[in-house]
Amino acid sequence: MKLKFLKPYATNLLITFVVLLLPLIREQAPSETGGYSVAHYSPLFLLSTYLQVGEYYAFFLMLGFSLVVYVGVSVVLALISKFFTKKKK
Repeated sequence: MKLKFLKPYATNLLITFVVLLLPLIREQAPSETGGYSVAHYSPLFLLSTYLQVGEYYAFFLMLGFSLVVYVGVSVVLALISKFFTKKKK
């Protein structure tokens, strides 16, 4: 099994950073007034915050999530590349 698609190309890294900058993580907490307050966080923001605070378990969870996103982006780009190169022939 070849894992060449995991090599860090510029497109893989750029798309991964764009996805990780999106506010994907949602937190819903009860408010003092009886309602709920909802906050959205980007994974890169949480990654840096957990490292600064010293929450290493949460930091490694977010690092694992980032790696899963990178692998997912790499697989999708490899499939798209394979599809278009096969179409040209």
